[in-house]
Amino acid sequence: MFGTQFLGLLPLLLMCLTPDSSSGLPSVIKIGGLFDSSQIDNINEKVFLKAIAKVNELDLLEGTKLEGLTRKVPEHQSFPVEKSVCELISAGCVAIFGPRSPVTTPIVESVTDTKEIPHISTRWTNRASRSNCAVNLYPDADVLASVLVDVVRAEGWTHFTIVYYDDDGLYRVKKLLETHGSRGHSVVLRRLPVDGNFRSVFRRIKKSKETFILIDVPTDILHEVLKQAQQIGLMSSEQNFIINNLDMHTVDMEPFKYSGTNISGIRMINTDNPLFRKTIEEWSDGELDITPDTVPLETVLIYDGVFLLAQSLLNVPIEQDPSSVRVARQDDAGAENDGINEDGSPRNEPPEGGGTGDEPGWSSGIPREVSGSTEPVTCENDIAWPHGHSIINDIKISKMPQALSGNLWFDNEGLRSNFQLELIQLTERAMVGTGKWSTKEHVKSYKHQEQEYSLRNMTLRVVIALTPPYGMVKDSFVTLRGNDRYEGYSVDLIQELSQLMGFNYTLEVQVDKKQGNYDNNTKRWNGMIGKILYGEADLAITDLTITGSREEVVDFTMPFMNLGISILYKKPKKKPPELFTFLSPFSRGVWIYVIAAYIGVSVLLFIMARISPYEWNNPYPCIQEPEELENQFSVSNSFWFTIGSLMQQGSEIAPIAVSTRMVAGIWWFFTLIMVSSYTANLAAFLTVTVPDAPFTNVIELEAQSAIRYGAKSDGSTQNFFQYSTNNVYQRMWNYMDTNYADVMPNSNEAGVAKVDKSNDYAFLMESTSIEYETERNCDLTMVGDLLDSKGYGIAMQKNKWFRNKMNYYVLTLQETGKLEAMKTKWWKEKGAGSCGVDQQKDTDSLPLANVGGVFVVLAAGIVFAIFVAFSEMFYNLWKVSQENKSPFKEEFLQEWKFISQCHGSVKPVQKYDSSTASGSVVTGSETGEASPSTRQRRRSNTTSRQNLHIIDTAPFTSAVNMGLFNGGLPARSRNPSRNNLPLVIAKEAENRSLRGGSRNNIHLIGFEPISAATVEEKKGGRNRGKNQKHAATGTTAGRNSIVTDI
Repeated sequence: MFGTQFLGLLPLLLMCLTPDSSSGLPSVIKIGGLFDSSQIDNINEKVFLKAIAKVNELDLLEGTKLEGLTRKVPEHQSFPVEKSVCELISAGCVAIFGPRSPVTTPIVESVTDTKEIPHISTRWTNRASRSNCAVNLYPDADVLASVLVDVVRAEGWTHFTIVYYDDDGLYRVKKLLETHGSRGHSVVLRRLPVDGNFRSVFRRIKKSKETFILIDVPTDILHEVLKQAQQIGLMSSEQNFIINNLDMHTVDMEPFKYSGTNISGIRMINTDNPLFRKTIEEWSDGELDITPDTVPLETVLIYDGVFLLAQSLLNVPIEQDPSSVRVARQDDAGAENDGINEDGSPRNEPPEGGGTGDEPGWSSGIPREVSGSTEPVTCENDIAWPHGHSIINDIKISKMPQALSGNLWFDNEGLRSNFQLELIQLTERAMVGTGKWSTKEHVKSYKHQEQEYSLRNMTLRVVIALTPPYGMVKDSFVTLRGNDRYEGYSVDLIQELSQLMGFNYTLEVQVDKKQGNYDNNTKRWNGMIGKILYGEADLAITDLTITGSREEVVDFTMPFMNLGISILYKKPKKKPPELFTFLSPFSRGVWIYVIAAYIGVSVLLFIMARISPYEWNNPYPCIQEPEELENQFSVSNSFWFTIGSLMQQGSEIAPIAVSTRMVAGIWWFFTLIMVSSYTANLAAFLTVTVPDAPFTNVIELEAQSAIRYGAKSDGSTQNFFQYSTNNVYQRMWNYMDTNYADVMPNSNEAGVAKVDKSNDYAFLMESTSIEYETERNCDLTMVGDLLDSKGYGIAMQKNKWFRNKMNYYVLTLQETGKLEAMKTKWWKEKGAGSCGVDQQKDTDSLPLANVGGVFVVLAAGIVFAIFVAFSEMFYNLWKVSQENKSPFKEEFLQEWKFISQCHGSVKPVQKYDSSTASGSVVTGSETGEASPSTRQRRRSNTTSRQNLHIIDTAPFTSAVNMGLFNGGLPARSRNPSRNNLPLVIAKEAENRSLRGGSRNNIHLIGFEPISAATVEEKKGGRNRGKNQKHAATGTTAGRNSIVTDI
């Protein structure tokens, strides 16, 4: 803003920008001003003279003084105005300011244009000036019209009434009508009568229930217009006003501060600027009673215009003022011929045949010059001031960035189109700024601290809907009145906010429960949104969904509850249990893998038992040299062993070899995990009954045709499907639209009742409402996930100053947990709890991925066990081949040939002929062919019986008895009941030992001890033939001893 500091620096700035031309300026330069007798022009005249005095005081023209000449002129009479202009020009004024009247201004422009005297005006006009010597410091009318469009758009008005007074006002709102009319918005024009009685107009506005009003009237009647609007009852918290007047700040708004009405406007002057206020204080002396809040824009523009003219006078050297212009005198012939030479040629060209132009009879359009003659520029002669156009052109290209009215410069057409305005709003304290407008940024709002004045003791009208649990009529035995009649979540929420913000409220019920949609037939919003939009309520609070279309016309607080659309449906009947439910814990794939593992391990155990030599055992432990060995892992036994482990029962079969024990251990680990998993999952399947639901999500609902579905008519859920671009939702909306009357109830209650009474209807509604219903009706349930995400908010009129404050307190309630506590109160506690927790979700079978690791461990263990089994076989074959001096290859081929047969659990013992050097196998009557491992096992079985004592070396007849003492059989004996029993063996054949005798000749005859004398008597004879027998049988002499303790 312009101030005294700038004024002090202006001379230095002008000296830097302009050449030294002080010698060309007259000592005094006169400036004229035309003012009427109105009060504002009296102020303008005084400010005009004060501006001139300030320029002289600062010596901006470097020794040249300005002198102001003023004339009082009538507003509507042309002749006196023309006469005054001529007087000022004759007096030598280099520029003319004024007048204000639109009637006399064209007269002044005509005269000054003819005499080429600069004319500076400071008033609004919509008429493009045809004068080449005129400039207007007032903002361009077309640009101001665009400003009004931007302000209305920023306020969010979509329908409003325009009140104007004259044709100028209609022109100022013309662009606004064109812009909003093209969008289909409702705009009503009302012209005020000229008789001063405006009440009839405001009565019609009140009857129409219009709450958005734009007023464009002259400043001198603005206060009266607002006063009469207040008398009719239009000055309340319901109404919103925009004053289209740049002098709004000069009007006394004190009577309207406390009405709660939202009154906004624009101004060009920032009256709060300290430099501006200091300048105005300098004007305020005993002669001029004025304050910063009462200075009109025209007055400020006159002050800026004087300084702008002074700047241009420095840039354009003036050798002569209009009072003494050097001119040429005309001769009589020239006068008679009126600019035509005697030879008929134009006077502004030299005569034919040459000449310099100084010859008598030639002129350049002005009287022929006579040396030293000067005449004043007057309205009676044709003399024009030669410096007028230069000054006007310099003014149009000059810039004053810190003028009192802001940045002061002009565009290429000489119009002031680049400027800045301030958006203002009336508060209880003062007129405060709420934003700014500029050519580049247009409207830019900002929050002013003064806007947040208190809501304390203000009463807001709050509209609610009787939709449980948000709003309900309270049950009571006594008669309740006012707000005490209602209860619910919304009532508690507005009560909490009123306590935090200090306002009072009155609850009003939306009878039809409509939240609000735009009606294309009536071109109006209905429901709760309509009441907010048209000023019938201040706040709307219920299950009101925040949508884009609603936010175009009203404002919402931040969401106090988040939710989404879901499906409400009758709880399906429970599916009867299946016969083979016990198979459900595992998926089909797992069962297949378990069976495959069972078969595979059984077969593998059978094969590995045949491979491992340690699984071939003597079936008769009493015989030290058996003819055949037996393997306990036959095919049937192998399957029995694995199934016994799988069923957690075990078996009498126990593996002996390391390899088979590894397979058994891995299999036991496998069965441990699988049985544990099966048992745990089986409990869930036996306790959970799966509901037989016809659909589980919205896609399945849309795909079927047996169940109807719909949503609340004219609600946000309907809008979601109606305007969705999703193909599924579009098909659903087509179905709902086709069957609108049947599937689209008018309220959520009707939709819930429809679901409860039928099994073929699903209702789409907000998840919070579904949750409330399912807590109280055990026959209903929510199906599927949320289709979208949205929230409930409190609706209010656009740009309400307390919106941010209310957002803050809603957030405070959320952070402190009060919103959640209120939801628990109305959803879980009040009337809820009758329905227990019902498990509706099916229990999933365990897939292979959950138990796949167990199969991996099983496979890895089997592979390692196979490796161990072959290692055992190879080691045993190598050991046999070393003992018997036989080739390893032959031993391996013979062993593998037997293993490959894959049948039989008994194999014969293979014996070698000791008379041959190579240890060849003895075949025939003894035992037949046997494997090398059998031979090794024979020796090991003979030496393992530590407590068995046998008397078998003496030849006895069949009548002689032998005593056999069994001191204890091996632990793995198949006949543990025989342990520790004394035996007597009688031999029928003479000279045949026990080992070589047939098993058919052995008889158990009881116990008969042999005396020591008899043994000693026979001892000598037995020893003689002993060596021969040992050679044939391969036993050692140490073994053929008589047990003397029998």
